[in-house]
Amino acid sequence: MAAGYATRTGTLELTNAAGSRCKGDFAYYRGHLEGHGIIACDDGQRATIKFVGLTSASGYGGGTSSNGNRVRLPGPLPAPASTSTGRAT
Repeated sequence: MAAGYATRTGTLELTNAAGSRCKGDFAYYRGHLEGHGIIACDDGQRATIKFVGLTSASGYGGGTSSNGNRVRLPGPLPAPASTSTGRAT
């Protein structure tokens, strides 16, 4: 689950491939439908992510975890000026 706010920031909650719960924060770059974030999982893993908005309601992203595994965040991701929620997996 992801939620985006009018402040161009948001939060993520998801489950990783190992079944651990993960939470994080993200922010959009000023003037773009692109951004970055950090996710921490209850198994101790952390990941930095970057994402791209395809529209105001969908996008994709990914990054690398602290153990070198690839992280993938298919859309839809929330719009930067929205209070709606979407899913990120």
